[in-house]
Amino acid sequence: MDTPLTVVARLIARPECADELLDALAHLIRETRQEPGCVHYDLYRNPDDPAVFVFHETWATREHWEAHNATPHLEAFAARAPDLLVGPAQVDPLYPVA
Repeated sequence: MDTPLTVVARLIARPECADELLDALAHLIRETRQEPGCVHYDLYRNPDDPAVFVFHETWATREHWEAHNATPHLEAFAARAPDLLVGPAQVDPLYPVA
């Protein structure tokens, strides 16, 4: 499918790891924004709970997002994630319906 794909990913840091997680996510942003098919890759932080981070991403196609998931920088982050997060990230790939 050649339809752009939006992804919303919610990550919750272990309380003692929030700043370390932010550093790791900043590295992901720098690398990911250079990838083919990355339309935007924006990170948000909850002002009421600084352990909660949300990525809002748009990819030109689902295939671009799938390629992103296999990049060395995302695989390296995935290996570190269990030490930084309270649980797995909630990742929702979404297509527009209207």
